[in-house]
Amino acid sequence: MLILKITGDGLPKLNRALDELGNETVAHKAYRRAINKIGDQARTRVKRELAAQVGLTQKKLVELGGFRVTRANYSALEYKISTSGSPIPLKEFSAKQFSYGVRAKPWGRSQQFPSAFIYAGRWDSGNAIADGHVFKRTSKNSLPIEKLYGPSIPKEMVQGATAAAFTEYGPKLRERVEHELRQITQGVVS
Repeated sequence: MLILKITGDGLPKLNRALDELGNETVAHKAYRRAINKIGDQARTRVKRELAAQVGLTQKKLVELGGFRVTRANYSALEYKISTSGSPIPLKEFSAKQFSYGVRAKPWGRSQQFPSAFIYAGRWDSGNAIADGHVFKRTSKNSLPIEKLYGPSIPKEMVQGATAAAFTEYGPKLRERVEHELRQITQGVVS
């Protein structure tokens, strides 16, 4: 005959933990918390990497690139980082006109754009045309001209260091869900 005697407060703690885990709302809460925690960490890293990759400050990245986040909530257990927009005008990358053309810093490095211009008339006139945008002639005549652009945020987001930063956080989700379950069950489940 086998007799099992349980002493201490372990059994009531285990029963409470099982009740908590059996509740779908509590499980959803744990998943939501874990997804948002890891998602926020990924967002910080992606935003930092993306800003450095394209050559903008993080503030300008949000303004010009439509950088948005949708966190996990009660109706959807997903975390989205999205951007929108077309290529960013070259004027946003510290463009300055010189006698040879324009110098700007798209993709985080200084580049020369020969024969490009910001000012009307002479290169040192100081009369910016079209709100300081950078232009280049498309023929030997004075017209037509075309506006010059730098990187496109949506395109840059899925390549290079930015894509690597985002994929780095996926494996950390399981560990965070386990942490949230330990928190909810007050350490009974580990």
